[in-house]
Amino acid sequence: LPSTGVVDTTYKIEGTAKAFDGVGALPWVYAQVRFKEWWKPEIVEEVSYKRGFPMPITGDFSIDFKPGKKGDYHVTVLATPAPLSLPVVGVFPLTGKSDVMKIGIGERPPAAFRFSKVTIDGNEVLLANHDADSGLLLEKTTADYLDITPAFEWTGPAKTVTISIKAGYKDWLGGFSPKTGAYTRSITLPESPDTPYSGELETPIRIPLTACGGLTDGAIEVVLKIAGEPDYISQIWNVYATKAPPEKYDFDLVKPTPSNANPEPGTPIDITCPVTSRCAEAVDARAKVIIYEGSILPGHGDKIGEYDSDVFHIEPDESKNVIIHHTTVEGTIDRRDVEVEIYIGPDLIKESEWDDVYYVGQPPEEEIDFALTRPSVTPSEITPGTSVTITCPVTSACTKEQTVTAKVKIYEGSIMPGHGSLITTKTSPSFSITPGASYNVVVQHTAIAGTIDRRDVEVEIYIAGKLVKESEWDDVYYVKVVELELLEVKIDPSGSGTVTVDPAPFEGIGALPWVYAQVRFKEWWKPEIVEEVSYKRGFPIPITGGFSIDFKPEKEGDYQVTVLATPAPLSLPVVGVFPITGKSDMMEVAVGEGPPAAFRFSKVTIDGNEVLLTDHDVDSGLLLEKTTADYLDITPAFEWTGPAKTATISIKAGYKDWLGGFSPKTGAYTRSITLPESPDTPYSGELETPIRIPLTACGGLTDGAIEVVLKIAGEPDYISQIWNVYATKAPPDKYDFDLVKPTPSNANPEP
Repeated sequence: LPSTGVVDTTYKIEGTAKAFDGVGALPWVYAQVRFKEWWKPEIVEEVSYKRGFPMPITGDFSIDFKPGKKGDYHVTVLATPAPLSLPVVGVFPLTGKSDVMKIGIGERPPAAFRFSKVTIDGNEVLLANHDADSGLLLEKTTADYLDITPAFEWTGPAKTVTISIKAGYKDWLGGFSPKTGAYTRSITLPESPDTPYSGELETPIRIPLTACGGLTDGAIEVVLKIAGEPDYISQIWNVYATKAPPEKYDFDLVKPTPSNANPEPGTPIDITCPVTSRCAEAVDARAKVIIYEGSILPGHGDKIGEYDSDVFHIEPDESKNVIIHHTTVEGTIDRRDVEVEIYIGPDLIKESEWDDVYYVGQPPEEEIDFALTRPSVTPSEITPGTSVTITCPVTSACTKEQTVTAKVKIYEGSIMPGHGSLITTKTSPSFSITPGASYNVVVQHTAIAGTIDRRDVEVEIYIAGKLVKESEWDDVYYVKVVELELLEVKIDPSGSGTVTVDPAPFEGIGALPWVYAQVRFKEWWKPEIVEEVSYKRGFPIPITGGFSIDFKPEKEGDYQVTVLATPAPLSLPVVGVFPITGKSDMMEVAVGEGPPAAFRFSKVTIDGNEVLLTDHDVDSGLLLEKTTADYLDITPAFEWTGPAKTATISIKAGYKDWLGGFSPKTGAYTRSITLPESPDTPYSGELETPIRIPLTACGGLTDGAIEVVLKIAGEPDYISQIWNVYATKAPPDKYDFDLVKPTPSNANPEP
């Protein structure tokens, strides 16, 4: 034995036992293990015996010694002519013994694992940390694959582990989003208590890229799983690119409709998949329709069937139905998911997947869902005062006929995420719609001018006054502002002003005079003619002529600011003299360094329950009892220090996944807000009305969570995750099962 060792490590004591004169049976061999404690006399010391089994003829034996606690041990190998009755009591005859072996046992160092490198298609990527940007961007198609060989280092006891790899991409939150399932390999890590063991897979793991079309920043995730230990995860970015399709190609895909929503196994059915072209030109496309078993977990189950359509010609904004014929089969679950992929040539252009499109066998519970398609608008040229017709297609994915009402909300657009101000809300008459049927909600509106020309449209669907579906689209139409002749602009010394235009303005039409702030940066040693001068434009409001100009000094110092009005736009940078029709008094401002902007969510009120946020994330402990017909009303409160900002708050509902992160079950429900200027003391605020999150897609969760995100252009997102918010029909605790490894009737059959 070595003189020192570590707890829970197996040491082998090896030797040879021989019979006297080489004749007779071999003796029984035991290792006598004494745990030494200096204050105890030998007669009361802790003694144990480990048996060895000498090999016939040679007498070679091996005894495993695995100390279970720290301390000093004395180990002697004994030979006896008869087996010992364990535990040993009293004295027994000895026919031989070894010298005493002394070993001091200390604490085991913690087990440690890391991926040291990953070889991808022959390209080595060294991993100095968990994650790495490979910079490879290997050119691939969806018919290709990746051959991936992880290498690793390990310190610790022997372990059987699993290495799994997925292909995907980096999502907008900076995390890994998979496009494939996990491809796994089991390996054994050898015992290596002191020095790191270096190894790598003998053969690469091959990842097909069939589902990875259209990616410009393909990534992989490599995971080591050890029972009882946290997973070790490495994410490698910018590994491959699968020929992103041109932006001029796009399609709208609507949830497919089965000819029979609840067939028995063995029933022929037709599945109709509506496809609308949003391409800039006529194209020849084809569809692939994939049918999966459903799943009670996120994602789908096993693939049941795959069908390719014929190539079809489709014009811009034209709709066609792709119909496939399928015979239903029995599976491990009654629900069926359907995925539709649209290809132009070999390139995947668009894909969408829908859960629970139909059921096989067991009748499903009633489902309420609708597919909402981007609204269309006539006429194509719109100015303030034009009568506008907005057509909003609604397709029922419900399992029964429903009587519904639609609300169409028209917003000003925005150059920031989300929409601008609400212009109007139009409510349709109630209408009945059967499963799979489509209905056009048509509303009329008189266009008005605003602060921006683009218009966003949101459609909400209600049943019995309850919101069940909503979707919003940006830039559905544009309102071209009528330019009027500018007659006069006057600005008095206080900064207010009036506008005179021809013709006289009426609601929705007004002229925008040209108003500029002249900003002089004063440096005492420079004459005025060479001072640094800039101009910032303002946009007076129609009719009133009120205006606002943003002044954002970029460096410390003294500034002089004067507001000027001019009958024509300035050519920036300004050179020479230009006509002025009015100006304000000069304003002087001294500018110093400002503190950095700071934001945090201070609390979130969920269905009237306040959850204080002392950190980004918190366990609410609420576990509100909900069903998929319910919703959450969520009102975030916040604190802000910094300049005035337009921001967007978005909320998703989901759950905590097995990696401890947030997995969404809904899309993002957003609200735009304005954070006021508050340079010194924190401004406290909260949303005026709650954001409502339907839980339609959140069935079967016992640990429902929410994610609240603040987005400010040019700033990192501020993200808070609140755990254990709701439960949607948790299974009773009294149900549990023990599962034992299955036994085949033949453990090694021929094919």
